[in-house]
Amino acid sequence: MSVMELNSQFDELSPKIMEILLRAGLVTDKAILETPECDLLNLGSITLADVKQIYNVVAKRSKPTDFISGDQLVNSCNRRWGRLSTGCSQLDSFLQGGVLTRGITELSGQSGCGKTQLCLQLALTVQLPTTSCGLDAGAVFICTEDRFPSIRLNQLLKTSPVAQKFPNIKFGNNIFVEHIGDTADLMRCVSMRLPQLMKQHRVGLVVVDSVAGVFRADYTTAESLQRARDLRTFASQLHLVANMYNMAVICVNQVSDIRKGEVTQTVPALGLAWANLVTCRLQMFRNNDLRHLQIVFSPHLPQQSCQYTITTAGVVGHLTTM
Repeated sequence: MSVMELNSQFDELSPKIMEILLRAGLVTDKAILETPECDLLNLGSITLADVKQIYNVVAKRSKPTDFISGDQLVNSCNRRWGRLSTGCSQLDSFLQGGVLTRGITELSGQSGCGKTQLCLQLALTVQLPTTSCGLDAGAVFICTEDRFPSIRLNQLLKTSPVAQKFPNIKFGNNIFVEHIGDTADLMRCVSMRLPQLMKQHRVGLVVVDSVAGVFRADYTTAESLQRARDLRTFASQLHLVANMYNMAVICVNQVSDIRKGEVTQTVPALGLAWANLVTCRLQMFRNNDLRHLQIVFSPHLPQQSCQYTITTAGVVGHLTTM
């Protein structure tokens, strides 16, 4: 294909940009949309503004121009939005199949309620074949607070029903861990190192544990506007890779106590600036020995909660909803 032929497809782009795309072999809508932003920037003298223009031009071409029926829209969404099993049939039933692929699922809760435990469980189930409600892919664990819980992972590899049912899968070899100390490094991780890793390995799950670990610590009250901008940039990159690779993204979040009159409510941290960037919000609660998982909001699930327990073999849900 020549620059002239490419120009007939993308006539809104400058000849310089089209020549760069042609040299890189990016001559179809699908190829361009599946190329991460950081890779386009590395092609040559392309600016961030150029990249946004490229995506906008291709997106407009890809948008259907005719009316579609409600059934077509529903079927299209069902194909796009997959599910990742939690490894527990009761929790899967409660979540109507498991955790969403694409979008961002937030998992919040107080310390010790089982957030990281559930994420470890998902890091195992994502490696299962698609016929067993997995994604036949690896998991990325980005730790911003504590060190990766390798001892607990080793315990799950011995006791989890998932690991016992599939002894031939080398689960530990397909979990990629990175420890992050500040917001700047987290940004570099999700925009540069994560896309590079995904070129070399098939990844079906990204866990950030936790998003509040850096975004709470690195900003003062006077910097709340900048924090909101950085949260939006961070979430946009996660949405991009989640949609591009059809994978699940879990962002663990801390909680805060807010007093309203005589009532104290436990709410996820980072406020509306973060809440508006999340696709599905799940919150875990612990009251002595009683634990329950609540659906705060979701595009496909009603607001409800179910009880769960934590055993040596993992997180186990109970069918009775609250």
